[in-house]
Amino acid sequence: MAQESNRPESSQHAGSGDGAAPRTQATDGTGDASRHMREVPKPTNLVRSFALLSLISISVICCVAALLLSRFMERALVQRDAIVTAELIQSIAEHEEPDLAFDRPELLSDEEGLGELFIHITKIPDVLRANVFAPDRSIVWSNDLALVGRRFVDNDELEEALRGQMVVELGKVAKSTKNEHAFFKDGVTDFVENYVPIWAHDHSMVVGVVEIYRAPTALFETIRGGTWLVWSIALASGVFLYTTLFWVVHRAASVMRRQHALLVESETMVAVGEMATAVAHGIRNPLASIRSSAELALEEETTEIGREATRDVILEVDRIGQWLREMLLFARPERGELFEVDLGDTVRRSLDNFERTMARQHIRSQVHIADALPPVKGDAQLLTQMFNSIIANAVEAMPNGGSLDVRAALCREGKELEMTLSDTGTGIPRAHLDQVLKPFFTSKRSGLGIGLQLVKRIVERHGGRIMLSSVEGQGTTVTLTYPVPGA
Repeated sequence: MAQESNRPESSQHAGSGDGAAPRTQATDGTGDASRHMREVPKPTNLVRSFALLSLISISVICCVAALLLSRFMERALVQRDAIVTAELIQSIAEHEEPDLAFDRPELLSDEEGLGELFIHITKIPDVLRANVFAPDRSIVWSNDLALVGRRFVDNDELEEALRGQMVVELGKVAKSTKNEHAFFKDGVTDFVENYVPIWAHDHSMVVGVVEIYRAPTALFETIRGGTWLVWSIALASGVFLYTTLFWVVHRAASVMRRQHALLVESETMVAVGEMATAVAHGIRNPLASIRSSAELALEEETTEIGREATRDVILEVDRIGQWLREMLLFARPERGELFEVDLGDTVRRSLDNFERTMARQHIRSQVHIADALPPVKGDAQLLTQMFNSIIANAVEAMPNGGSLDVRAALCREGKELEMTLSDTGTGIPRAHLDQVLKPFFTSKRSGLGIGLQLVKRIVERHGGRIMLSSVEGQGTTVTLTYPVPGA
């Protein structure tokens, strides 16, 4: 099948018009329409842009949120653990007179004095070390005797605790930056460090600070489990959000593409309508005069050569008239009223119109239409024009003969009527197969590029579908599918 056609054989006149329109009007009209069509913007690749930008944005947001939440959870758990530890230490200290004990350091080392209470602190689970600082920053008691008497002045946490603030730190051993870490046992890497201020009996001043290093396994396990949970939820939320938004944007992009295609088609219709109107006004009257004169000459002509030449003139006039009708049908608004149409009878009438041409080109036609096919709702004139265009393409694709096979039957349990028109012509190149149904696409010098697009437009107006399959050098098959009313 050729890629588009405008040449069905007909004996109808080209028609008459009101008069020839000035050339300037036709040129201006089509020029304005063309410029208007070029103004239609091409849709941006919304899906690709969104896929990249949203992936980056959602990843950053999820990572930041997970990091902040995990840090907050970690800080809250450590703070709560520190409060419990501080309350325990303060309750131990309140049973004695801490202000007197810190004034008399010998009481701190006396196992029967306050020192015994601090020894109980070392019995708290997971305690690695306990140090007691005097207000002068020196260690007056420790479960590590090597530290007793040492003074630590480069300790910001200690300074803050001496001002009455409880300090808690979750960290790793840093032997190079903090002197008291140098005496940790090997194998200890993570710790919780608590600085608990010891208040005087009347809570008027801080008389000392208790420093505890702990490695609470249960706390660390809880933190790790909570962190894993936070990051898992963040990952799942990010994937869900990205997938949902991507689906929404993909649907929106599909709608935009369809709307853009409809907009382009609408602009194409405007251009075709303006062009068809201008051309029809300009040449229909001259065509009618030429055809009438040729018919009169045919009656007067006596030689066979002259009669054949006159018939060629009439044929070419009819071809030009058919061009005009195709353009006007192509741009004609859709009618709201449809009637029952027998597709079998319609395609047979179209085949009869091409009988002389097919006989001259040695083309055989075979019609296999099932009995009692139900009618479809449609416009008989448009459906006839549709079959004319398809058959004309098939005839042009078989200049040296061939066969045209037409079949029709019900499918999908009687819900649809399927008709196929297959030829054994030159076929359509694979590179052009996706383009032939687009407006004004043609590879022929004499084509307008609206024949198959007109077919597609008519099929879609009737709620049907069209599918082209072709093998270059072997032929083309056009499959038309229409819904059956009431099925």
